[in-house]
Amino acid sequence: MINEREKSLILQLAAGEESAYRYLFETYYNSLCRVALLYVGDSFVAENLAGELFASLWEQRSTLNIRSSLRSYLFTAIRHRSLNYLQQAYTTQTVPLSEESVVTLLASSDSSPLGLLIEKELEEKIIACINQLPPECRAVFNLSRIEQLPHEAIAKKIGISVNTVRYHIKNALAFLRKELKENLSCL
Repeated sequence: MINEREKSLILQLAAGEESAYRYLFETYYNSLCRVALLYVGDSFVAENLAGELFASLWEQRSTLNIRSSLRSYLFTAIRHRSLNYLQQAYTTQTVPLSEESVVTLLASSDSSPLGLLIEKELEEKIIACINQLPPECRAVFNLSRIEQLPHEAIAKKIGISVNTVRYHIKNALAFLRKELKENLSCL
């Protein structure tokens, strides 16, 4: 059953109020990551699933039809996303790439002319993908990965919360992984 506070949050979210979205994100994100981790067994994938859930929540905010409690809705949604991920991973027999494995693959690239050409093309594609990110997400990602600033410093510099910094980084990494999927599988 939905209480008055949750009804208010749902109405605020449907109206596009970012404060309601931030509240939900800050309240439930870590718990949803832990639940997803229980299913998928990979913290990187679990964080991406939770991030995708919140992105979907924002995109579909005007058409949400929540009849149970918000907490119940979110935990059911993360469970379904986790199970769908496992089913897709099983069906395609793919191994998820973590950020560390991508770095390792790139660091061990061949120094032959063909290897250098492939590396240069991949670097150009990575830069093009980063430039496709929304402005705030791109700024956070560049501060994190290029300038190597800690999350707290990024949050202070841009004027957002640390959780929002994490959210942007996870979305950027998920987008890059999706866009570079073909390139990474051939490595």
